[in-house]
Amino acid sequence: MAKQGGKDMGNYLRRSSAYALCAIEEIRKLTGGLATDIIKDCGLDQAIGNNIGDTMDINAVKISFSKKGFKQGWGRR
Repeated sequence: MAKQGGKDMGNYLRRSSAYALCAIEEIRKLTGGLATDIIKDCGLDQAIGNNIGDTMDINAVKISFSKKGFKQGWGRR
């Protein structure tokens, strides 16, 4: 709508910016809770695999995951 110009263009841009910042903050909140016990105990690749398996059990989707390119031992140093 902002691309169309007009008198409300600035308002649309401000609202879009506010929505984007809100989305970023929500993503930060969600990703902060991702360090679950399974990740700590089994590793990220196993946690992703479990999540994929659970999702495919519930939904009629096929998900594939390759850990090729994962670096072992990443994280805080």
